[in-house]
Amino acid sequence: MTPALGDQASIRAWIARRAGGVGDGAFHLEIDTGMSRSGVRWDEIEPIADLLDTPYLEGCYTHFHSADRRDGSAEAQLERFNAAVGRLARRPALLHVANSAAALRGKAFAFDAVRPGISLYGASVGEGLPSGKPVIALRARVVSVRRVRRGESVSYNASWTAPRDTTVATLAIGYADGVRRSLGLNGEATVLLNGARCPVVGLVTMDLTMVDVGDGRAAVGDVATLVGEVDGLANTLDQVAAWSGTLQHELLAGLGPRLPRIYD
Repeated sequence: MTPALGDQASIRAWIARRAGGVGDGAFHLEIDTGMSRSGVRWDEIEPIADLLDTPYLEGCYTHFHSADRRDGSAEAQLERFNAAVGRLARRPALLHVANSAAALRGKAFAFDAVRPGISLYGASVGEGLPSGKPVIALRARVVSVRRVRRGESVSYNASWTAPRDTTVATLAIGYADGVRRSLGLNGEATVLLNGARCPVVGLVTMDLTMVDVGDGRAAVGDVATLVGEVDGLANTLDQVAAWSGTLQHELLAGLGPRLPRIYD
């Protein structure tokens, strides 16, 4: 593992550690070009240029705040990065700046390596940019099936009222697993169950999610798909994130450890 360092104190301490014979010494310098989160500012490289004149400096990188937008900000950050690297005594072996969106914008952003993230899961990364192949599915089993009569409510705060006599199936997944509590409140979110789209109804509870099966089929043990493709129907990561009122990144990062991971 190679550390990413972004301030004078940690760089100095790391080099001193290497001088003491600990570790192989290589590190990457983070350059802050506008994210204002961490790293050495692009316009404050010169005061530590002598410190950075070391063979242990293996690489430099930055992070774009809006690489998915066509507002010129990524180009401005790229220019700052190039200027900062130009102030170093030598060019390190590895320069890398591109997240998924930037990696698809052209060779100017490529340098020596790219850092694709959300695109590896098949999510869209910005308007006019291609999406990858979807590779993730999120599924849960039906653990209960019941008839709900017209006018009866479902979930906490009576957050959904049946407009007709219907069948409600309960899925063994909830907000403790990363499904947003409010997923079913906007009336758009669905799961795929036995070849049909079934709306999520009422508030998602800690361990359980309810869906309106209508006149469709549902039995305990059936598998519902929250994200993924089945029987020619698909719930994309982008769709489910939009229904959840969040980003694809946050949705994926929020999937909890109780969910078993099956790698195909």
